[in-house]
Order: sequence, then structure tokens, then C-alpha cells
Amino acid sequence: MSIKKVLRIVRNLILFFFISTILAVVLYRFIPVYTTPLMVIRSTQQLFKVKTAKRPVAHLQNKM
Repeated sequence: MSIKKVLRIVRNLILFFFISTILAVVLYRFIPVYTTPLMVIRSTQQLFKVKTAKRPVAHLQNKM
């Protein structure tokens, strides 16, 4: 491969990433996002996590 061909591929990749991110932002401006990858990750973490209290519960009757 020649240097020109490599530079053209790199240029096209950079343009693709910039244009695709800008288009995604513009697209999500008008289309509601119902789930995000972070929401999916947190939901699966909650499914497999054993819920335990991190510190003892302090009842209000004892404080007054």
C-alpha cells in the first residue's frame, strides 16, 4: 500500500467518526432515548446483587 492510500483511509476514518458522533447527537435531540447502555448495566447488576445493609438501621424512637 502506498502512503497516499494509507493517509486517505486514515482521513476517511477520522471523518467517519466525527460525522457519526455529530449525527448521533442531532438524532438523539429529536428522538427519545428509552434505554441507555448504563441503564442496562445497572439493571443486570441489581438482578445479581445480594442486597445487604451497609450499616445498622438507626430507629427514630431512639433519637428523640
